[in-house]
Amino acid sequence: MTLKLPSTQARQYTTSRQLIAGDDFNNLVAQLNSEADGLTAGAGGTQAKALQLGAAVNTVSTVASANDSVKLPKGIPGLEVWIQNAGGGNSIQVFVYNTGTINNTDGAATGVALAASLTAATLYKCLRIDPTNGDIWVSK
Repeated sequence: MTLKLPSTQARQYTTSRQLIAGDDFNNLVAQLNSEADGLTAGAGGTQAKALQLGAAVNTVSTVASANDSVKLPKGIPGLEVWIQNAGGGNSIQVFVYNTGTINNTDGAATGVALAASLTAATLYKCLRIDPTNGDIWVSK
């Protein structure tokens, strides 16, 4: 079974003896351990044409031209998404799911560049969901 990132935050349970729903547990595991390899960045370098990421760890192995793009999943506070650009010499443009920012840059209109590097990956973390500005992400 391939785990995909959930689109909603995991439920919180009260401190007591109770069973955790299997779906909730699988969502938590997916947020930590899901992976996708051999991805192809969307051609065109825009949010609309970006490849939608659906795993916690993503290796983009095909980047046909400069600024081909990927899109982060819907933000959940605390969600971490790793992206490796293993696609040769071209950079990837990284966008947000809908509206929001990445490192204080408009993540929907311009996104941020992820340089090509076979040995490095960049971590994107959703800090919060702002009612006005959307998903607030930072990268490291």
